[in-house]
Amino acid sequence: MTEKFGEGVWARGGAICDRALALLAAATLFFMMCVTFLDVVMRKVLPGTFPAADELTKLSLGVLIFSSLPLIAVRREHLVISLFDNAFPRRMNRVRLVVIDLASAVLLGVLAWRLAVTAQRFGEFNDSTMLLGAPIAPFAWFMFATATLASAIALVLAIARLRATNNDA
Repeated sequence: MTEKFGEGVWARGGAICDRALALLAAATLFFMMCVTFLDVVMRKVLPGTFPAADELTKLSLGVLIFSSLPLIAVRREHLVISLFDNAFPRRMNRVRLVVIDLASAVLLGVLAWRLAVTAQRFGEFNDSTMLLGAPIAPFAWFMFATATLASAIALVLAIARLRATNNDA
């Protein structure tokens, strides 16, 4: 029932973005797997560790999570607890789902706003990782952009659900 809205809205303008984010998430996960493998091999076989493994894993984890955020939002595959589903009358189902989508849009918007503030601070102070010296601000700006995209998606899906006929909801 909910997939109709996400697929229709996303198909019109986001198929390329969808594939790009999915590919980025997959590549990031593969990269994290390689870093972890090298770290374990160096620890067990060689007399040392992969020095930047921790930093690479932390930065990669941020990219992985936030590149997946818009994909989760558009497919409505976020964590759902159906604790109160039966407490609402069936005819109120669409209203309840619109409220949930709007709440998601607002919360993701707040997350994006805080990420923008944080990214700006990282940029102002030229924060970077200890071993690699990689600047942190671009990663925070990426997180801001994907959280903003996820917020916009949730808003569009709420509007699409609100406009839908009772048969579609």
